[in-house]
Amino acid sequence: MMIDRIMGAFTFRKGIYAESARETGFTTDAWIIVVVVTFLAQLGASASVLSTNQGFGSFLISVIVGTVVGLIGFVISVFLISWLSRAMFNAKAGFDELQRAMGLASVWRVIGFLSILGAISPALVCLVSPVTIIAGIAGLVAFFFAIREATGMDTVGVIVTVVVALVVQLIVTAVVSGILAIFGIGAAALLGGL
Repeated sequence: MMIDRIMGAFTFRKGIYAESARETGFTTDAWIIVVVVTFLAQLGASASVLSTNQGFGSFLISVIVGTVVGLIGFVISVFLISWLSRAMFNAKAGFDELQRAMGLASVWRVIGFLSILGAISPALVCLVSPVTIIAGIAGLVAFFFAIREATGMDTVGVIVTVVVALVVQLIVTAVVSGILAIFGIGAAALLGGL
């Protein structure tokens, strides 16, 4: 059943996200998809660390931290879109429905794993980059359809909700990054690194 849904997401089968959003039994499968594709995408994204002198430990830390941050980002995105769609457009879908639909739509992120080929040869980056860009666009379209099918909102409602959620997420990210930077600078000063 999960493979059928994944194939439906890759082929943009009409109604696949609405069906997934409604089926409560798909919650675990959706989380498995999100965790696996986030991890695989981070393997690809962190591959450049392997070609430096930083070593395998840095690569491993980069993959783990990137995966955790990606999962937190997914949860925040689902929460914001759920809250905004209900507050602004009286959508009926809650966090769980959106998590299932958006979790399925995240299958496109698995293409990010191909970036690991860049660690083999910089020339392969030229071949992989267009594929990952196209997959990124397809993933964005998939998220749009997932949100629209899960919430029942019209196109304008989905666009407004996503843009507002993105702005809020960017502001929160900037504030948290600033706070973490202050802690990093403070720790460096205390440890004599400055």
